[in-house]
Amino acid sequence: YNSGLVKYNGNTWTFYDTSNSELPDNYIDCIYADENDIWVAFQGALLKFNGSNWTTFNTENSNISNELTLKIEKDINGNFWLLHFDGLEKFDGNDFTFFKPANPDIISTNFYSMSISDNNIIWIGSGSTTSGIGGLVSFYGTSWVKYDTTNSDISNDGIGEVFVDNSENVWMSGGSKGLVDMKKDTSWTQFNVSNTTL
Repeated sequence: YNSGLVKYNGNTWTFYDTSNSELPDNYIDCIYADENDIWVAFQGALLKFNGSNWTTFNTENSNISNELTLKIEKDINGNFWLLHFDGLEKFDGNDFTFFKPANPDIISTNFYSMSISDNNIIWIGSGSTTSGIGGLVSFYGTSWVKYDTTNSDISNDGIGEVFVDNSENVWMSGGSKGLVDMKKDTSWTQFNVSNTTL
């Protein structure tokens, strides 16, 4: 749970923690593998490790936010995106830019999962809070759109995981309700225990 970073090459296990590396903490929020580099996120820090050397971006040497990172993804332009509970943070290799929705219906949700399409649309699974309902959120450029049961044919407002496939279909799980939705362009398809072998 808080044992740092572990590498397995098929034969040998290698452990990296605060005692033998530049990791600032043994509790890692999330990791992302990018060719030969491993990116490791902490609250207020992002580290790149190429197997030998560490590069650290933190609140002391960069303009990274001090927010918990739930997931890291890379877009087709080479930018890294950090998903936070309340927004997205883009890292272009030099600077961090935070994008936070202003829409009241999106602000009232928490973000939990993320997937980026080949046309650079970021799809986010959001969950309900005490002041609103969740749903599927898209972000492109500076524009936010939310799809929920009030404005679309999505079957569930509590989105667990989101994944965009090679055909630009957006797949989303319905939390613990045994539901899977698929968005293809403007059409929605629901898969559940009554119409599949789920």
